[in-house]
Amino acid sequence: ILLLNRRSDEMQSLRPVVVAISGGVDSAVALLRLVREKRDVNGLFMRNWDLKDEVGEGCTSERDLAYAQQVCDRLRVPLHTVDFTKDYWNEVFLEMLEGFKSGCTPNPDVLCNKHIKFGSLLNHVETYFGQDHLIATGHYARTSDLSTHPVRLRMPLDRSKDQTLFLSQVKQRSLQKTLFPVGDTLKKNVRKEAVESGLGFVERKSESYGVCFIGERHFSSFLREYLPEKKGDVLDLETGEVIGSHNGVHFTTIGQHFALSGHSNPHVKKMKERAAFYVATKDASNNTLSVVFGSQHPALFHDSLRVNKFHWITESTPSELTETGTFECRTRFQNLGRLIACKVTTLQTGGFEIVLDRPERAVTPGQYCVLYMKSECLGSGQITQSFSLYDSIRRNNNSNFRHYSSSATLSISDAFCTQRKTFPVVHLC
Repeated sequence: ILLLNRRSDEMQSLRPVVVAISGGVDSAVALLRLVREKRDVNGLFMRNWDLKDEVGEGCTSERDLAYAQQVCDRLRVPLHTVDFTKDYWNEVFLEMLEGFKSGCTPNPDVLCNKHIKFGSLLNHVETYFGQDHLIATGHYARTSDLSTHPVRLRMPLDRSKDQTLFLSQVKQRSLQKTLFPVGDTLKKNVRKEAVESGLGFVERKSESYGVCFIGERHFSSFLREYLPEKKGDVLDLETGEVIGSHNGVHFTTIGQHFALSGHSNPHVKKMKERAAFYVATKDASNNTLSVVFGSQHPALFHDSLRVNKFHWITESTPSELTETGTFECRTRFQNLGRLIACKVTTLQTGGFEIVLDRPERAVTPGQYCVLYMKSECLGSGQITQSFSLYDSIRRNNNSNFRHYSSSATLSISDAFCTQRKTFPVVHLC
């Protein structure tokens, strides 16, 4: 029996692999390691964006393809290309645009991994290479043994490069056939390995951040190519007074600094000179923004949110949540954001409420609430509502917000972390 198990493990580890090659150092070293294992390996470069649709400077896919080809040539691995532009447009890009139109702040990288890199890619590999093939990427993440089910998603050794948030919507079926060869290595050692193995040309290549199809442009400039401007009023959240105008709620996000146009109110003028207005709420149906003065204003901090639908990576709701209706773990909303202790509660109306141990700035609908238990990423759900500290402070007659929020010595978290029993809806997606 032990011999049979050992042979099964060996066959699992030596299954043929198709490596998603991006032209960067991480996927190059992932390929290098699999070649050294003497596997049957192929490289695959994905085209996800049609440069013909670009108005300005687009992404650098042709340059990335050249790097990918150079890596594969150096390692004597065949490189294939596949066009997923139609899939990307329909399943990622259009959904992202709809999110912005509705006043949300979507995360296209999460959608891309879910639908393209671990969806379309796996389907393509199974169809054209064979059902027995695994896929591999240069993501910084780890999984449990692929021979055990369900496969669990875990943080990488290098926590400063953790990409599990971006992988938090990947399906269990995909994880069961995915390898993350650099997940157990520090980034600096990945770079060193590339140089020592003759792949220094990708180590010197500048690292890409953000959404590839935007290139080097400002995100709002990119959106203007696809979403028209739509002027509306900017309101003072505290008074309801119209104090300016905006060019479209979809060009802003919660917590963002907002530059107001001219206004006759001397108080507003004085505050505008200090450049300290921030977006607190977005109302897409009425096309209005509400802003507050000061980056520490309580309307910018949230410690409760709701998620209508949650994707559990193991495809099973945690037993504690099923049995008791509550579950304590940790969460984050942005890649590499701090992990915050939280309590998850199942709502009778459906969905989940997540109450944070301490307030977090700018928790925004459209983002993903990603849950963790120790080093394991449990999955995520898209935020539909977030709740701020603003009205709870007003109920306690703390009305002098402008002086309060400009105080550099006051800690929002320390002052208000206990006031989270009932919160007003700040924005709804």
